[in-house]
Amino acid sequence: MRRLLEGTYGVSITHKFLHTPHPQRRDVLTDLERDYPEAIERTMRSRFRSIEDVAPATSFHHHLALLTGRAVPAKFKYRYVDVGKPHLEERVESLKARRGYDFFCLNDVDTAPERRDYVRSYVHDFLEWYFPYPSSFERT
Repeated sequence: MRRLLEGTYGVSITHKFLHTPHPQRRDVLTDLERDYPEAIERTMRSRFRSIEDVAPATSFHHHLALLTGRAVPAKFKYRYVDVGKPHLEERVESLKARRGYDFFCLNDVDTAPERRDYVRSYVHDFLEWYFPYPSSFERT
């Protein structure tokens, strides 16, 4: 993605995007498919992630949107929690105490097998507490 955008726009991309919601514009995705068909097709055919793949719905989309004036940078309050790390309880408790985050990500990168049941239960209980009422989009 960096190589492709540098070739097209002469700009070196140095930033990565966080594990956050990724709003999309259909016209940007259409342009990606039109302007970089080989990269998109190769990624679609890739069974597993590869260093040669692009991330059309995240970084590729966002960088193209910024470079073409169809996106603006913004600031937000965000918390990332790797649930497999020893600081799980401390990080989750800070979410409970400070509900001022715009969004958060609970990501399971590599939870040790002996902690998986505990982590699953802990995260489940937290999410039930944080979101006590189902969304209208959820099946009940």
